[in-house]
Amino acid sequence: RDLTSAQFSEYFAQYKNSYLLEDVDAYQTPSGLRYSMVWRQNTDNRGWAEHRNLTSAEYSAKWTEYKDKGFRPLVIAAYPNGSETLFAGVWVQNKENIAWSSHRNLTGAEYGDLYTQKRAAGFRLVDMEAYQTSSGLRYSAIWYDNVDNKTWTQWRDMSRDSYQQKVDELGAQGYMVVDFESYQMSGNTRYAAIWEKKPGYAAQVRTDRT
Repeated sequence: RDLTSAQFSEYFAQYKNSYLLEDVDAYQTPSGLRYSMVWRQNTDNRGWAEHRNLTSAEYSAKWTEYKDKGFRPLVIAAYPNGSETLFAGVWVQNKENIAWSSHRNLTGAEYGDLYTQKRAAGFRLVDMEAYQTSSGLRYSAIWYDNVDNKTWTQWRDMSRDSYQQKVDELGAQGYMVVDFESYQMSGNTRYAAIWEKKPGYAAQVRTDRT
């Protein structure tokens, strides 16, 4: 975490041949743009690719390129850089031929409509982003066909107290946080998360760390 672009590239070169980049994020700090990354062993030698600092048009081009190659998006990150919003993404070889869709730059209402539509169609939410743009708060989301019938839920735009209540409530029911977002909304910090039911897993959730 807290990597400069050069440091990110160094770690990327070190791990890319035997590991798969599972998550990536970027954020502004007083020292400039910084990056974080999560890697896991690429046990099935799956093809994958990562690109960052993409404009919206550049991201769209990469999205089409990898879709045509039989890849699916694994994670998307959106972050401010000056007056524009940049994107990063990880794509993985879709060996399972899972049906999927991904969407960006949605308003809250558009995101809500999509959520209802996709859930009713048997898809599950695997990654979401909430981010401020010059046009206001926007959302991005990646959906996979829920072929494993995983039990899941997602809540967004929660206060700190509401988020903690959901963590406690769903944790007692055997749910585990698998994706988490914090973002600014009307001058306040808001939280969103995806939970999956995974009984038997020990989990700790911590937020608002320095």
